[in-house]
Parts: sequence; C-alpha cells; structure tokens
Amino acid sequence: MWTVDYNKVLTKSAVSVYKGYREMIGRSNPVYPLGFFPLGADGFTAVGLLSEADRKLILAAWKIGAKEDTVTVPLADFVESVGKCDLIYPVEKGCDYCFENGSLKVTLCGSENMARLFQIEF
Repeated sequence: MWTVDYNKVLTKSAVSVYKGYREMIGRSNPVYPLGFFPLGADGFTAVGLLSEADRKLILAAWKIGAKEDTVTVPLADFVESVGKCDLIYPVEKGCDYCFENGSLKVTLCGSENMARLFQIEF
C-alpha cells in the first residue's frame, strides 16, 4: 500500500536522480526504441536520452495497462555495446532486467501500470 511517507521518499529520490542528470539532458538526443506510443493504447513503451559525449543512455520503460509483464527493448541502433546497465529509479522490487543480444529485457511485475528508469553506459 502506498502511503504519504512512501510517496515523499519516492519524490525525494526522483528529484535526486534528476539533479544527477540535468546537465546531461542538454547534450542528449531523444530515442524511441519501440517507436511512438499511441495515446490511449495499452502495452509497453520506452523513451530515452542518448548522450554520446557522456557515453550514456538514460532509458525509461513504461508498462501501461499491459497484461504481459515482459518487454524486450532493442538498443543496437543506439549503442554498439554495453559496459554497464543499472536500474536507477525507483530501485525497489517488482523489476527484473538483463541486457542480452543488443536488447534490454525488462520484466515489470505487480501492476498493469509501472515504469522504471535505467542508465546504460556504453
């Protein structure tokens, strides 16, 4: 169950993550590895900010009204190889991920509506 205190912790964490990346945002280009997501649709979408200068991709994966739990996000068009892939927000249960064959495979369990933010270094 979500409480006011839990929401405060999430908000504080989100602001901290943003502050860590705000300088990189201006050097980044948007990427849509799953294409554009139609409004009102159910399923998965992914949007990222790619910074060649920082050699990082910040990628958000969203599960919106989806019954399935797993999505494979192809990233080979954006990054040649991955040095490291980390979950950066929110860092809690309900998410499994791995990088294999040029794609990020994400499993979001617990709700039909969830999102996670990843940092991928290349």
